[in-house]
Amino acid sequence: MKNSALPILLCIVFSYTSNAQKFTLLPQFGHEASKTFLSYNNMASFIPKDKQLAPRLGVRLDYSFKKSGGPYVGIATSRSTVAVNLDDPASGMNITSVSTGKMQLRLEGGYQISTKPLYFRKTSTSSAKSAVVSQPKTYSQSRCGGYCSRYRSLTNTSSSAKQATVDKGWYVSIQPSAGMAFIPAVKTDVRTQVQGNKTSVTYMAGNYNSAVTAGVGFEFGNSTLDKRFIIGIQYLKGIGNLDSRTVSTSSGGKSTITTLNSSVSGLNVSVGIPISLVKKKPVVKQIVEEKKIILEEKKPLGEKKPNKERSRCSRYYSFYQ
Repeated sequence: MKNSALPILLCIVFSYTSNAQKFTLLPQFGHEASKTFLSYNNMASFIPKDKQLAPRLGVRLDYSFKKSGGPYVGIATSRSTVAVNLDDPASGMNITSVSTGKMQLRLEGGYQISTKPLYFRKTSTSSAKSAVVSQPKTYSQSRCGGYCSRYRSLTNTSSSAKQATVDKGWYVSIQPSAGMAFIPAVKTDVRTQVQGNKTSVTYMAGNYNSAVTAGVGFEFGNSTLDKRFIIGIQYLKGIGNLDSRTVSTSSGGKSTITTLNSSVSGLNVSVGIPISLVKKKPVVKQIVEEKKIILEEKKPLGEKKPNKERSRCSRYYSFYQ
């Protein structure tokens, strides 16, 4: 019931991505190396087939909260089963052939945490210092003119310091994650075929339907060039549908019960380019308005007029006091 409800949930999530504000779509391409172990009649397990390497295609949908990670859901290909053909298990473990199973679809979900960007090169201290140091313009020797020049100097300094820290180059962000994986369509583990007095058995080793996953991603990007790509490494361990299977066979009028079980794990490496579904807001540039200071000219007696710029300057004077 749970496996049938999960695809419906994924369809609902994908249908709302067009209106989402914090969703990221991540197509992935890579390879997955699986390792399947087989045990016969509770004996020591062994690997029936080496080098289980298969291509991995997938797509993942991430939702990120502010200043932290977020949940993710996805779908990917899987090829970890091994078909082991046993000729007459009642007489012993006579393996006639071993082949890799067919490709399957795997549903994934979990939670991911993202660290702050770690830049490869630091901002030059000399450029930052040069942006901070600014020579105040010369004004009248009055106290009011001195405080006004100090105000304008601080305003120019803050705007220059902001511009000096914009371009920081390439960065990397580490993204650890943990979750679960499900294979909704699992085939039959044991198939028997009787030919004369012999019974041949085909056992699908590593035929799991659920697994735990843990991984880490490395997001490389450049904020100025608006480019990003992610290299992901994921470990998988099968936990569901890997119970012991018993096969009853008869040979020469004697019935024999054979016990088979298996375990599976895998490691995959993939590369993807994230597609942001966030509606970017237009960048509003802050314009620093410099106020010109007009010093009051000397007027003949009896023709004094109020000067607005001088009153504004007096406010700056009271602020710095």
